[in-house]
Amino acid sequence: MSASGGWSGGWSRRPEGALANDDGVESVSQLTGRLRHELAQRFAHVGVRGEIGEWTRASSGHVYFSLKDATARLSAVIWRSAAARLAPRDLAVGTEVIAHGRIDVYAPRGTYALQVERLAIAGRGDLHARFEQLKATLRARGWFDPERKRPLPRIPRSIGVVTSPGGAALHDFLETLLERFPCVAVAIHPARVQGEGAAAEIAAAVRALDRRGGFDVIVVTRGGGSLEDLWAFNEEPVARAIFECSVPVVSGVGHETDITIADLVADVRAKTPTEAAVLIAPRRADLLAELDRLQARAWRAVRERLDRARREVEALAAGRALGRPELEIERWRGELAALALRGARAMRARTERGAQVAAALEQRLRSAAPRRRLAADAQRLTEAGVRLERAIRARGARAEERLAGAAGLLDAHSPVQILARGFSVAVRAGKRQPLTSVASLAVGELLETAFLDGRALSRVERIEPQESLAGAVDATPASASENA
Repeated sequence: MSASGGWSGGWSRRPEGALANDDGVESVSQLTGRLRHELAQRFAHVGVRGEIGEWTRASSGHVYFSLKDATARLSAVIWRSAAARLAPRDLAVGTEVIAHGRIDVYAPRGTYALQVERLAIAGRGDLHARFEQLKATLRARGWFDPERKRPLPRIPRSIGVVTSPGGAALHDFLETLLERFPCVAVAIHPARVQGEGAAAEIAAAVRALDRRGGFDVIVVTRGGGSLEDLWAFNEEPVARAIFECSVPVVSGVGHETDITIADLVADVRAKTPTEAAVLIAPRRADLLAELDRLQARAWRAVRERLDRARREVEALAAGRALGRPELEIERWRGELAALALRGARAMRARTERGAQVAAALEQRLRSAAPRRRLAADAQRLTEAGVRLERAIRARGARAEERLAGAAGLLDAHSPVQILARGFSVAVRAGKRQPLTSVASLAVGELLETAFLDGRALSRVERIEPQESLAGAVDATPASASENA
């Protein structure tokens, strides 16, 4: 290469036709130098039209690529001094360009290349034209519509993978997947992911996994490469197999900047094989943390329910009985029993749901050995449920005792009980107004006296005011009626 590109050091400049010795035999360096001289003279200024096949921007700043057509390929280089001007960052493989420059020979390898001095985009190459045509066709069919995209399962149990078994993409995918969620089952269906016949193998593998069934998601993946390397994923058979698959499909093809038809048809597009594993598998630690949050929510809900029940019981205990107290007491007892029953049922239901969640996660995480922790959590949950049920029963029993005490107090102060102890109530006949003083009575007035088992009519014959009730009331309750 020259000083700007590293192609120097392999040349041997000498007059045309000079020989190394009398036998006419030249050294490799001499012949290569003569060829370089001839090419430099005859191809000092050339223009070439072709499609970019490979494109590499070296750390030195030079750009190495190739130009190709249907039958030939030509190496080309753009030196660092001209790369910023001639090689824009968005120039991609498959772009059809017109390059102007000169042909030079790299002596250490005996290869020639076009040193590009001017570069212009002539139009998209054949592969890009086919890509855009198929993309427009499938978009018109609705294969890319967001409405038909299916969400991925939150916790997959089984994953099918279509890829080359010897590729780095499979290694990266499995390493990330098993690190995040080691208990998931993975079935690998090998298929060529590059070259002639690769598209048919990929499509057949997707269909085979779909027919086999039992998978929550299917992944189609491979590492990065040129447009030609990834072309199998731009074929309609692959797109159709993905579109017709009965389970969600994740496409993790190439690097972040690579977009294929498979990416557009798939339910979820991952930028890399590693990202495909991240999108599919939840992190085990996140699941355990969520289980802890659910358990805390369950306990909060139970405590809130108990608090509401306690407030309702206290409100019932503090209320005044109206009408017949025995009916109110019975109503309170029924409501208390219903509250206790609902509380017990709610606790049992939450305990059962917690046990079911714990059992399901234990089954899915068995490879990660969380059994002892889940068993301990389940035991604590069961014991807490027993303690809670006992607490509900104890609180209900205490509330029932308080209700019984209130009922006894109400019964003790009931007018019926007063009459039962031998007292009577006197009122003016026909007016139902209790008499509290002899000062309001008149001689000859008709009175009505109420007893526990009936009433009697009497007339006032005389009125004898007293200084104190103690002197007027006998030791026996029956004397109360003699004052009338």
